[in-house]
Amino acid sequence: MDGTVYGANRNHPYPDAPNAYHLQQVTSGAFLQVPNAVNASDVGYYAGLDEMQAEATMIGLPRGTVQLRPYRPHWANDYDSECQRLTQAGGRVDLRIAHVGSTAVPGLAAKPIIDIAIEVATLADIQALVAPFTELGYQYFGERHIKGDYFFAKGAEHCRTHYVHVSLPDSHRFEHYLIFCDALRSDVALREKYQQRKEMLAELHADDRRTYTEQKGELIERVLAQFTNSTNQ
Repeated sequence: MDGTVYGANRNHPYPDAPNAYHLQQVTSGAFLQVPNAVNASDVGYYAGLDEMQAEATMIGLPRGTVQLRPYRPHWANDYDSECQRLTQAGGRVDLRIAHVGSTAVPGLAAKPIIDIAIEVATLADIQALVAPFTELGYQYFGERHIKGDYFFAKGAEHCRTHYVHVSLPDSHRFEHYLIFCDALRSDVALREKYQQRKEMLAELHADDRRTYTEQKGELIERVLAQFTNSTNQ
């Protein structure tokens, strides 16, 4: 374990992501869900945007739903800010932490939820993270659907904003996240193929994220298998 932070290199332009939101009217007359913890000056900033601009600055989706949005550069900033909070909350626990998932891949459409991978040395380290991460607004689900993936979700059920996937070194899950993200960044054809699959599945399973994720995972497993075979040759 090296305490490595992957991808944290910018100052986040928004305030701390809270658990609660309020409706803010924007110039078009529409209402946008805005974090309660924004500074007074930031409330004015949101109010001055039109509906499309305001939506582009926000993250979060209702639990269990699938909506894809074009890549937003601020997703990297959202990760950087949350990475700092998680690292500080981890205290003496040695973390490897990285921005993963589609929001970590420039040019790729994604659900507007920031996925973060963390690797720690022991199960005791995972348990040590539960209380401080809960104070940040996360809910802990343990190994909910995937063996070896100790899962945290942030935000109310109607607006999940961040997912944290904690794993142990023996699972190799952390490396697999990095391998797949690197493959998408470096291979335009693969990135286009993956986006087409995501778009098709999002239409078919807009209210069934678990099925969407499972069927999307088939392509991910093939890419990881190809990488494993190439490194073993």
